[in-house]
Amino acid sequence: MRPQELKELTLRIWRYYAEHPEALCNDYLPMEILQTLERENLAHEDIPLCGLPCFDNCLECPLYPCSKSDDGQDGDDEALYEKWKEASSDDERTLLAKKIVEKVEQWEPPKLPEREKIERWDIVDNAIFELIEKLNPSPATKIEWTTDGVAEARAELRETLIRLFCEKLKLCTEDDFYP
Repeated sequence: MRPQELKELTLRIWRYYAEHPEALCNDYLPMEILQTLERENLAHEDIPLCGLPCFDNCLECPLYPCSKSDDGQDGDDEALYEKWKEASSDDERTLLAKKIVEKVEQWEPPKLPEREKIERWDIVDNAIFELIEKLNPSPATKIEWTTDGVAEARAELRETLIRLFCEKLKLCTEDDFYP
């Protein structure tokens, strides 16, 4: 999952915990969320953000410190996750879950590393160029990647695909499709 998707999943989980303080772990989550966690190999995670490969260390996580961060910060006032796990009442769990939601909402997920951006650009541009080649009405004439008309058509097709995937179907953001 991309960082923004993990953020949204984390928010769904902690909003659920805020509304259902009797839920003490993932076993109590709705089936839809559990299936997403299972599909993404995050079923063992209380915090889906721990599945972010882009974190160099826990310091970048909005829920740092927690039991997963091995740095002796367990007693920190901001250890909301630990406090939630140890809360003795539903009211306390609700309050702490809401604080976790606020903290995650304010967090900006990391952008794709430059290498991943370039790889994504290549995927999109190569797929568009392959389409142009397949639709060539004169297969005997080779189309060059650098031809001005091809570059213009590639840009227009990319914009059309962005409108389709991002605006109409709402499958992703423009930055996800072509960062």
